[in-house]
Amino acid sequence: MTAPERFQVDLAGVVDLLGRSLYSSPRVYLRELIQNAADAVAARAEIEPGHEGAVSITPARHDGDALVITDDGVGLTASEARELLATVGRSSKKDLLDLPRTDRLGRFGVGLLSAFMVADQIEVVSRSITGAPPCVWTGRSDGTFTVTELEAAEADAVPVGSTVTVRPRPDARMLVDDLFVRHAAARFAAHLKVTVRIAEPSVGWAQVTSAAPFLANPVDRELYGESLLGAAPLATIALAVPETGTFGTAYVLPTPPPPGAAPPARVYLGGMLVGDRVERLLPEWSFFVAVVVDSTGLTPTASREALVDDDALTATREAIDRSLRSWIRVTADENPGLLRMFVAVHGMALKQLCLVDVPLAHVVLPHLVVPTTEGERTLADLASLGQTVHYAPTVDEFRQAAGLTPGLLVNAGHAYDEAILRLAGRLGIVPTEEVDVATLIDTLAPPSGEDAALAREVARRASDVLADRGGLQVEVRSIPQLEVPALYVQDAEALRAADRRRARGEGYAWSMPNPWTEVLDAVERAEAADRSDAPVARLCLNWNDTTVRALARLSDEAVFVRVVQVLLVTALLAGHHPLEGRDRRALGDALQELIALQVGLEGFGELRPEDFA
Repeated sequence: MTAPERFQVDLAGVVDLLGRSLYSSPRVYLRELIQNAADAVAARAEIEPGHEGAVSITPARHDGDALVITDDGVGLTASEARELLATVGRSSKKDLLDLPRTDRLGRFGVGLLSAFMVADQIEVVSRSITGAPPCVWTGRSDGTFTVTELEAAEADAVPVGSTVTVRPRPDARMLVDDLFVRHAAARFAAHLKVTVRIAEPSVGWAQVTSAAPFLANPVDRELYGESLLGAAPLATIALAVPETGTFGTAYVLPTPPPPGAAPPARVYLGGMLVGDRVERLLPEWSFFVAVVVDSTGLTPTASREALVDDDALTATREAIDRSLRSWIRVTADENPGLLRMFVAVHGMALKQLCLVDVPLAHVVLPHLVVPTTEGERTLADLASLGQTVHYAPTVDEFRQAAGLTPGLLVNAGHAYDEAILRLAGRLGIVPTEEVDVATLIDTLAPPSGEDAALAREVARRASDVLADRGGLQVEVRSIPQLEVPALYVQDAEALRAADRRRARGEGYAWSMPNPWTEVLDAVERAEAADRSDAPVARLCLNWNDTTVRALARLSDEAVFVRVVQVLLVTALLAGHHPLEGRDRRALGDALQELIALQVGLEGFGELRPEDFA
């Protein structure tokens, strides 16, 4: 039987793999070294309760200098250094000491290797708390290392703990200098429980660690949120998940987040930064908060730049979900003013959320705002009317129906509004009903008595004038609440047909072909095959308007034609319908003829500059 052999590890290849696949940047080497040092100090505190150690960092301030990181932790024996520092994938020194994993940061035994991303040689001088002789471990990027036990005077000068010396390659000089080290240490290790300090030539040592303000009193939490967001948060929500040792604060954003943006989550593990946008910690619907937490029970990935999606993370996410829902409910009951501000900023996303979260919808829906003919109103305002609320499902239909509907009408043509109103009706929050413009017109009374014949004649003559409008129906109705002489309405098919006509002619210069023409034609043919009647457009003349009534007695056919064309354009403009080229020409011709009549010219020919001399 062939004897088994061990894998041969190419250290240069492993380091390259670390830089390209495991870590996001060579910059994280400093975090790994600080993390290992802090881990060693925490391990000594478990053996010697009350030990308050520190991690001391001396940046490379001049060419040729090395970065030095010293800790007064448990240290290593020569055999431990050989076993731990030279074996890729081995767990941390706490396992060698058979210590519990509580509050441990270094788990993967590759933290020291990350320093090879910036250096070709690393030196570790260490004395173990066990009393063994101190040792020097020297590793090189070519995959070789040496371990030497110190004796006599050299040994006496080494205290318990470890000192790591990193001599940078020329291309990595900036990653060990004072400016980078100061900034990176303050970013990564800001809230470690172990003191981290940086050498200052003038004052000795400057401490970079401090208590986490997002875990402090309400004032400090608020100030931290303002620095985090760049503006004061709408509210702060304390988060506590004792089961996973996770505590922090959720900050309600004062402005809407970008569409599709994931909710930001800054995560620390034992005070060491994991990342600013850690995924899967927050429920997907929590778009309105930025969260900062520190945890001792969540598990980092091998790179320590993300979290393992395990049971602990799931439990934490569910607890945060409950906390955010509770805040919305309590705010709705106890602070309606704050809730109005919250809805004003995040109303659009809240509408989307209500459609997929019915329990939350019961709380949030009454406070959501929709546009109406009487300004913006909350659904609670609409419910207080004590009657069925009518809404138009599209902006175009709202514009058409606004002049026909007595009382308040909701514009449900914006994103989610129609679905929100339907949901509010199903949940019994406010009764709602969709309006149909064609039905509304049919309910309006035509002129009666001696006016009936006059109105029919006006409709007939106007239909002849507009015969080239593709089946446009002209009718005369009495519309008391309408303030314009005519109303132009289209059913849904006609609205889509008009959109296709505009799409054919827009966006292309002069005679350039529109590549969407064939697509639009195919859509139009398909829709025509699915319906038996043609799209309907209607021009409804308001018999209550004096201009329309005057048409009944207008015998001059040329003037009648111009007035009808102008009424059509007026109705299009009043309903916010886009004008076609022929509409603009008809309006221009009518204005020219009006000017010509005013200056006493004969006929309706084209005006010339000399006519005004």
